[in-house]
Amino acid sequence: MGRAVAVKLVMVFLLWLTYLGYLVLRAQVEAPDRRARLAAVYGLIGFIMVPLSWMAHRIWQRTLHPQPIVEGDLVTSSIRNAFFLSLVAFTLLGAWMVVAAIRMEASKRAVEEMQVVFP
Repeated sequence: MGRAVAVKLVMVFLLWLTYLGYLVLRAQVEAPDRRARLAAVYGLIGFIMVPLSWMAHRIWQRTLHPQPIVEGDLVTSSIRNAFFLSLVAFTLLGAWMVVAAIRMEASKRAVEEMQVVFP
């Protein structure tokens, strides 16, 4: 009796190998322009595997991952409220982080200007 191999697991493994190959490519090519060009092309080709990994169970093995059976409303009001609350919270957190990064950059520039004036 053979064991069924989950196609998604194989695809995730291939994605990890692709990422490892990307890192090796970045480390081995010496010329910066050539390294950037090769890494960009390799990254685009590797990105094709992302949606393929997401659709793998629908394409190759329908038996391991059946389609969901949904009746009625997909999202209840409590889940919807929690989603929008977290959406607002993380949006505010992201905005705060951007403002903090801008202030830090301004502080760095002020310190650099002081070092030029007072060496």
